[in-house]
Amino acid sequence: MMNIIGTLCVYAAILDPNTKNEAFNISNGDVFKWKVLAEEFQVEAEEFDESKRWTLVEMMKDKGQIWDEIVKENGLVESKLEEIGGW
Repeated sequence: MMNIIGTLCVYAAILDPNTKNEAFNISNGDVFKWKVLAEEFQVEAEEFDESKRWTLVEMMKDKGQIWDEIVKENGLVESKLEEIGGW
């Protein structure tokens, strides 16, 4: 299944002149499960706990240093995380 979606992503992003360099979403109708994706990328999956709630503001509040490293490592325009996100 991953190869079908990957192939279509490459086709739509690079090969088809009507979709080249355009944003798009793709799905073949199957529901991806985090456990399956974790196995595919060889990372550990956590069980979903509905009682745990968080906001994007909470999640991103201490990520400024990580963003600074990403900017530096990738030669991006210097910016602060707070400037690029709507949280």
